[in-house]
Amino acid sequence: MFLDIPNFAVAIGYTNSSWTLKCDLNCDYVTKILNYMDKHRYAVCTPIFDKSKFTSQPLLDFDAGYILRAKDALPRQGSKHRGR
Repeated sequence: MFLDIPNFAVAIGYTNSSWTLKCDLNCDYVTKILNYMDKHRYAVCTPIFDKSKFTSQPLLDFDAGYILRAKDALPRQGSKHRGR
């Protein structure tokens, strides 16, 4: 999910391990969110990033030149899962 974009999620896999493993984890998490929203009749989910509690890091842990050159234009991810 992307900051300030409601109801949007994308699955990105690992760059140094099985791509499908991380995609599966992402899909499981999004499914939990969708089920929670359905149960509580929520129509919108918009992620918020709390800079006082978390840092950000590159979305792709990959040292290819084309990734490094585009690092400022690519999305970033939070440093850890907030949890409930």
